[in-house]
Amino acid sequence: MLLVSGCTSQRSELTADQIKQTTIEKFETIDDYTYTMNITLPNNSTNYIVSEVSYKEPGKEKMTLHRYPENTDFTAVNNGSTIWIYNSEDNIATRNPSGVTSLLELNPLNYRSFIKLINNSSPELLGSETLNGKQSYIMQFKLNTQQSIIPLSKTKTWIGKENYLPVKSELYINDTLIITAFFRDFKINENVSDSVFEYTPPENAIIMEPDNTLPQTINLDEAKSKVDFNIKIPTYLPKNYEMDYIQYVPEDSSVVIYYENDRYRDILVVLQRPYMKPEKEPRIFGQENVTIGDDEGIYSNRTRTLEWNNKSVEYILQSEKLDKDELIKIAESMEITQ
Repeated sequence: MLLVSGCTSQRSELTADQIKQTTIEKFETIDDYTYTMNITLPNNSTNYIVSEVSYKEPGKEKMTLHRYPENTDFTAVNNGSTIWIYNSEDNIATRNPSGVTSLLELNPLNYRSFIKLINNSSPELLGSETLNGKQSYIMQFKLNTQQSIIPLSKTKTWIGKENYLPVKSELYINDTLIITAFFRDFKINENVSDSVFEYTPPENAIIMEPDNTLPQTINLDEAKSKVDFNIKIPTYLPKNYEMDYIQYVPEDSSVVIYYENDRYRDILVVLQRPYMKPEKEPRIFGQENVTIGDDEGIYSNRTRTLEWNNKSVEYILQSEKLDKDELIKIAESMEITQ
């Protein structure tokens, strides 16, 4: 009884930072996991989503969304070499589409993404509650940097006291609740079969295979000889980022420079091409206006993309790991190559 009492007392005295750190350390012991989520939107009692998620190191992942009452499905699968997405609403299956890796990695209800979010947050312990039969800490995480396809400001999450896995999560933009998710059937380190991540589209599905063939790699001097504008390169790069290769895309006369960070498995893309003013400026959810030197631009939190132009050349920076401030710092450092 004394031992039990001591453990209970020690647990009740955990600080918000200790709970956050223990939750992260728990994640670091996991090689594979599966779980199901019931997702609801506020003020919508009829529509809901059931999501099933599987993950296995290194980087195999599957996410399915079953939407009700529409009774439609969305599936995204990555087996480590091939990515598929399928949407039953239009009955289209696409192999290796662009942007899906971000969708999987930056989905805030993905367990991996949740850990990244709270790792860059200020935690607060709001109390405790028994939820779905599990004694849980009620934690609020105010996000210090944006690492999500949704421009979140904070998340309120119930974390199990016994296993430090999420039980329930509420996502907020400012103080407005936008999504509530209940986690259930959480299973960890059960050696998920590789077959889970193999996908065959429905027999009658329309198969799409975008032409992702990369242009021929060239060097900087060759790139300069192919375009009618002055190519710029960053004079500032965050630590561990090094130039990897350069591509020229003849369709729009663009030059794309890739900087790789092997340590954090990130690619910084620096694209520049002749500017063509669109008939109508698109407005993207999560987009905000920024200034790069004397030029106006936009930053899209959803895609972690920075875009601006000087009326003659358009510039685009994109990275899955770097935040807005770092991208702006890189942009402001760009100078014409000699």
